[in-house]
Amino acid sequence: MNLDIAAKLMPDPWTMAAQLAATFVIYIMYRKYLHEPVQKYLDARAERMAEEMKEAEAYRLEAKTMSAQAQEAYSESMDKLKIVEADMLRDAENKKQAIIDSAQEEIENEKIKMAEALKNEKAALYREVSTYMLDTAVAVNRKVLSERELDHSSMLQDLEKEMEAYDHKH
Repeated sequence: MNLDIAAKLMPDPWTMAAQLAATFVIYIMYRKYLHEPVQKYLDARAERMAEEMKEAEAYRLEAKTMSAQAQEAYSESMDKLKIVEADMLRDAENKKQAIIDSAQEEIENEKIKMAEALKNEKAALYREVSTYMLDTAVAVNRKVLSERELDHSSMLQDLEKEMEAYDHKH
């Protein structure tokens, strides 16, 4: 496959001529139909911008005088604001301390209630666990005793073994 890269990179002279001719036609149409209205629009716009610049200068001077007045009013307001701020901070600090004291009192009351509730819960849990363990032990003993024949001599031997095992553990 042989490709002539140089020929592909160079533009076609007929295409270039057609593009130049189209551009020239567009330029002629612009000059004939649009150039004058565009110039009038640009001139009117320039005049408006000049008028707006004059108005802006007048507004700038007016703003400068108003800024000086506003700065003076701002200084007075800041002085008043500092006084009000100091009063508000003092009131806020007093309210904060009152809230903290009230919250501390509530916390202490809640601690007392929680301790009492915990004590009651522990007692109830102890009773419940004791009852459950006792019921379980009775059920296990009934099952064991129902499956076994009762022989007094074997019961005494088993009791002696349990007591000996218990003495070694404790």
